[in-house]
Amino acid sequence: KNVSWVAETGGRATPVILNGRVYLNCRTPDDINDPVQKVHAREQVVCWDLKSGEDLWRDKFIVFQPVIPAPRVGWASMCGDQETGNVYMHSFGGLMRCYSPEGEIVW
Repeated sequence: KNVSWVAETGGRATPVILNGRVYLNCRTPDDINDPVQKVHAREQVVCWDLKSGEDLWRDKFIVFQPVIPAPRVGWASMCGDQETGNVYMHSFGGLMRCYSPEGEIVW
């Protein structure tokens, strides 16, 4: 009864809350190296509205080391900068990214 909203997307990292938004870095539900559908496992950064749970934006990208079984994969928790509103992510595949609150890749 104390739950404001629920998301179908989840992960192993702790979400970060910054300026009324919730950010999470996690995997996508895509199957790893599916030869029939030619789908590769992907990671994603998801941003939700803190109050409503509305999906504001997602950035999906390919996992660079797809042979590692999903149960062994871990994601670092994101962090945020209160001054700029930017959030930072270190992916399973080794990417370091900085996102603006609107989901633009700063670097």
